[in-house]
Amino acid sequence: MAQTAGSTEAGPPPATARKQRAFRGRHASSTPPSVGSQSVTGQPQRGRDRSLLPNGRAVLGGFLIAASGVGLFAAYQQSNAAPQTRYVVTTRSLAPGEIVQRDDLGLAPAEVPPEMADEMTRDWAPLVGRVTTAALGRHQFLNPASLAEPGTSDGPARRVALELTRAGAIDGALQAGAVVDVLAGTDGDTKATVVARRARVVALNDSSSGDLGQMGSLVVTIEVQSERALAAVVGANTAGTITLATPSAGTPAHPTPATIPADPAEPAPKASSGGTDGD
Repeated sequence: MAQTAGSTEAGPPPATARKQRAFRGRHASSTPPSVGSQSVTGQPQRGRDRSLLPNGRAVLGGFLIAASGVGLFAAYQQSNAAPQTRYVVTTRSLAPGEIVQRDDLGLAPAEVPPEMADEMTRDWAPLVGRVTTAALGRHQFLNPASLAEPGTSDGPARRVALELTRAGAIDGALQAGAVVDVLAGTDGDTKATVVARRARVVALNDSSSGDLGQMGSLVVTIEVQSERALAAVVGANTAGTITLATPSAGTPAHPTPATIPADPAEPAPKASSGGTDGD
């Protein structure tokens, strides 16, 4: 029978509708559940969640990396730590022949090689009252060998002027007040003899070396404390060649000392009086 105008179309046959519902059901069951979703029974997917956590080996590796970082930082801090050992230094410039006072000495921290530390001292007390044998700069590590014990003289000092080569007078690097040893040698003799110890330089005149340059001579006036030393120096100057020697000065401080002066709370020993002497 023909349909009348305005009527609706009929739906698909019942068999076709059943096939479409079956197709949609198979398609939905083949889609895998997402991670973290529940299964068809309503239980969470525990196996998939557990795979996202680090295992024991990864945790141990992270701990070792953190520990090594802490060790490196500690080593860096130790290498950059300030030195703990303090050595005696001068707090002002000292001229040759000066008696060292308590205020002239201080302590400064320094890290030095063992061979250099052997030439320095950490105890300032024995140095007070001694006499400088060479010029010392401010903030200079002090070598005890550059100081002499003040001796007693057997009467008034004696002075004598010597004309020496520049080499024999330490290339002219002398100052009034310097303490020197006087050595004598003769031609053909391979050994020199010490004829006077701890003689003091009184004056230095190098005007005669103006025309002769480095090969010129110097007139050095020294002071000795005994007639015997004076006779030995004059006799050696007549018979051979005179050479003057001075103790080496202290080692300059690098960097500039930071702990100056020494602890003022420490009692300052009294400086002994006296001057330099000669043999």
